[in-house]
Amino acid sequence: MISGPDWSGAAFTDAAEGDLRGDGQSRISVSSQLGIGPAWATVRQVHGREVVRAAGPEAMGEADAILTDVPGLPLVVFTADCFGVVLISESVVGVAH
Repeated sequence: MISGPDWSGAAFTDAAEGDLRGDGQSRISVSSQLGIGPAWATVRQVHGREVVRAAGPEAMGEADAILTDVPGLPLVVFTADCFGVVLISESVVGVAH
């Protein structure tokens, strides 16, 4: 796992952390290391331009990015051939694949 030295809210994992989409134990392990809950807002990535707004921890369907204004809500994208991008403002945070 990669996170900044002064944990600012963005972290990147790799295959060594397990299948975070389908393996509940891997998700719990990573969540524990980050100090967050294992209930995340996620999307099924597509190469498109759809952006969804998350109000709670759930699977949001197909999209290329996810954003929220809910403090403390973990947002997650899973990547393979693309880089994950974190976008932060004073009131909204988002992640894109």
